[in-house]
Amino acid sequence: MPDPIRKQILDELETRLEAITAANGYVNTIDTVEIGITNADNVGPGERPWIGIIPQNEVWQDIAGHIVEIQWAIDLVLFIEPTTKTTASVADGLASWAADIRKALYAAPSNFSVDGMIAAKVVGIKTNAGVPEDAIQNLGASAISIVVEFQEVTSA
Repeated sequence: MPDPIRKQILDELETRLEAITAANGYVNTIDTVEIGITNADNVGPGERPWIGIIPQNEVWQDIAGHIVEIQWAIDLVLFIEPTTKTTASVADGLASWAADIRKALYAAPSNFSVDGMIAAKVVGIKTNAGVPEDAIQNLGASAISIVVEFQEVTSA
């Protein structure tokens, strides 16, 4: 179980990603968001579009006294189910979702609900967008790497 600030950050990400709906001004509407998934193979058709939040490593940097700035790498796994199974529709769908995810994560530090959270930004995307049409299964998939920056006070 993550410590309190990390749990708050994961909850913040989950809340922001769950807000991706047409009613909130996004192009797409999310169905399911999960934290700490263990087996993405169990994501069924009725759960897509689906995003899994998978915490990775951290890099710490002392910035002043007992304050450290932490960059926390987190992977988002996205599965969509395009209405047509063509290379173009998968690529367009994944690009549209990437734009919505960037929009959902972007905020000024004062807009995050977690004290000390500075930013959440997309730093890389890998997709199956170029897969030939005869190899497309029932979904498009992306691995989206983000970095969450936050500050934490350490003990003396």
